[in-house]
Amino acid sequence: MRILVSAIITGFGLKLGADIYKAVKKKLGLPDDDGDNKVVPVDSEAQS
Repeated sequence: MRILVSAIITGFGLKLGADIYKAVKKKLGLPDDDGDNKVVPVDSEAQS
């Protein structure tokens, strides 16, 4: 029972933190992505 309560509280905290982050991100005008998923073209001459 204690594990279930801990899991519910942790889930609620993570959801609340994500919602706060989204609200602050909109207010500060931060970009929507984290930059990790951008594809950078590679020059074919630079590879050889």
